[in-house]
Amino acid sequence: MTIETELARLQLASSEQTAASQSLQAEVSGKMGVIDQSILNMESKVNAEIASLKKNIAAASRTTLFVDQQSPDSSDDNLGTSGSPLKSIREAVARTPAGGHVFVNLLSDYEYSEQFEKNEIFQNVYIYIRTMTGHATAKKLIFKPYVSNINGVNYASCGGIEVRGNCAINTYGIEIVLPDFSGGVFSGLPDSSANPIRVTGSTYATSLTFKHSYCTFTRPSVSRALIKHRYCFLDLIALASIESEQLMTGYWVSGYEAGSPPGNEVRVIPSNLTL
Repeated sequence: MTIETELARLQLASSEQTAASQSLQAEVSGKMGVIDQSILNMESKVNAEIASLKKNIAAASRTTLFVDQQSPDSSDDNLGTSGSPLKSIREAVARTPAGGHVFVNLLSDYEYSEQFEKNEIFQNVYIYIRTMTGHATAKKLIFKPYVSNINGVNYASCGGIEVRGNCAINTYGIEIVLPDFSGGVFSGLPDSSANPIRVTGSTYATSLTFKHSYCTFTRPSVSRALIKHRYCFLDLIALASIESEQLMTGYWVSGYEAGSPPGNEVRVIPSNLTL
């Protein structure tokens, strides 16, 4: 075999090997493309399923319940439907998962007093309290005063809501009646839980967002601020029309002090912002 023949054979073998290598590379690239596309399709499918799951979870956490405090047939053991209403807002909140939303339709006036729901606790919940659609008369959320006795000492108090964790309270189409402390029995008494809404967070982590829409307020001449808070964030929505002097001097909010440390803050947010 001559040198020329051997070189030709080697060149042919090299060309064949190069062609085979290129063919294999093309085949691998094609398969990698298929694999990449499969991964993208799977990722898209998983993302769609996650989005659907989040939507279903959100829907499941939004509950609509009916409350009729005045009806003798209502009970916290009922289903919570219009035909089988609950007795208390407290039970409606208890049936709502942490971080969930509950829409409470009032079928009658609801009273916070020594006799009824003296102290309901709201924590990590978004609650919407509203007059049931179709009712011609707005239902009332009534905060009644009473004399409490603690360790032998009498105090001016009222039934109300205690907020212990991040919470949003949205009232719609109802009349909010603040407690009337004008009676002589309250004269000279110190306060103890005398504000309808008490935010009792002991750390800056607690926050309350309060919004009212199409609501009216009945505020007696001798009353207390609607909300009392300390060491927490407080957002007030749709109260922008209230003069800041009234807001910050205890007319609506008690607990705010000029120069307070961060975490004892009140913000008035434009009323077009929704929860």
